[in-house]
Order: sequence, then C-alpha cells, then structure tokens
Amino acid sequence: MFKDMKISMAVEVAGAIKETNAEYTEGSRVTLMEMDFNRLLANPEKFKKLAKENPKTLQESKALMKGIDGVKVETAPEVKIKFQ
Repeated sequence: MFKDMKISMAVEVAGAIKETNAEYTEGSRVTLMEMDFNRLLANPEKFKKLAKENPKTLQESKALMKGIDGVKVETAPEVKIKFQ
C-alpha cells in the first residue's frame, strides 16, 4: 500500500534564499517534512518501531523521526528564511 508513496511539506520562495536556519534546503525550496516510504520500507524493523510509537508532542515526533533513512524533519522550533 505504501510502495512508491512520498509525502512532503515544503516552502518554496519566489527568489533566491540568501540565509536560512533550515536544515534541508535545495535551491529556493526549504523542506519542513518529507517521508519516502520506499526508503522507509527498506528497513522494516525501523518502520515497525516508528509505527508503534505514540509520541505525545510534536517535539517527541520530530525526535523519533530524526536520523531515519527516508525521513527529513525540520527540528528548529522556528524556521527563518531570508530571500531576494
């Protein structure tokens, strides 16, 4: 069911990014959250652990997903982008 599924939440600015504290940038795009299920499913143990967890807060969710192949999560409490 999840094969080839990819979920992404990003901000793309009209112009060039001059400065940002965001962790994941490419061109004029800042990725806030992304899940590539093909990469996630390549490691079924981690995927099962991720699915079983029940984080209580957004910060717990971010910490849980941090460092998992196939997942990008912005951990900054506030993302700042300066662009022109």
